[in-house]
Amino acid sequence: MGGPGEAVGLVDKDTFLSKLASLFEATKEKHAVWITHKRFTYQGEDAVMSSPPDEVDEKEYPCIIKVTDGKDFKLSTIINPWGTGSLPYLLWDSP
Repeated sequence: MGGPGEAVGLVDKDTFLSKLASLFEATKEKHAVWITHKRFTYQGEDAVMSSPPDEVDEKEYPCIIKVTDGKDFKLSTIINPWGTGSLPYLLWDSP
């Protein structure tokens, strides 16, 4: 499923970590890797602000993490705010 230099897209946690490790290894000598994250709110329709801006949104949303080498390689995964799909488990609960 694509090595460094190939676009992969949205993948599961294990594939994400495996491909991320390969990307870091391939770019060890030079080049850069960009990792970004943001709240994932897509639910099949346009996002609409349902509360006034001064109210705090208490809902917890999944997070999408994206990785790129700035060229052709693009990879992303979605993690949950808590539980086995959360960021701590993504980073530290791997073999």
